[in-house]
Amino acid sequence: MNEKTISENGKSFYTHKRLRSAYFSLKRNLSLLFTYENLDLVPNTNNSLEANFNDLKTKLRNHRWLNLANKKKFISWYFFIKNSIKK
Repeated sequence: MNEKTISENGKSFYTHKRLRSAYFSLKRNLSLLFTYENLDLVPNTNNSLEANFNDLKTKLRNHRWLNLANKKKFISWYFFIKNSIKK
């Protein structure tokens, strides 16, 4: 990773710049990676999220005549109803 290449004009640069960048990025952010594993509130899969979005996409497909403003209202109504039912 410390290997350098010297160009024709005499300037040197790291040969494996992208590898070096990835390594130092991982080293710098290692404490932040996989923090979700320590939280009980975060599920280990996104199946429920995918199911919600699939249901929403189906409902929007059935109401494809809605313009953009009404689609936004429909989406906010959809999530408001979903959240009020779960509580």
